[in-house]
Amino acid sequence: GRRELEMRIFTLLGQAAWRQSKYIQAREAQTQALMIARELGRRSDEATSVNNLAAFAYSQGQLADAAAGYQ
Repeated sequence: GRRELEMRIFTLLGQAAWRQSKYIQAREAQTQALMIARELGRRSDEATSVNNLAAFAYSQGQLADAAAGYQ
């Protein structure tokens, strides 16, 4: 449905922003994807979003946030 499409778009936007070193936008987009994944009960997409947020944190040297995301 529409919300699933929005979730996928936010995921892709987050990944694209991260690759362009736009870390704030990356985190915002991925957080939106995570919220939608949780709303829809899509555990695998939730895991993808949490993993991406952890990777974003790690790339910025935020090791505690990254470690929390990988647990």
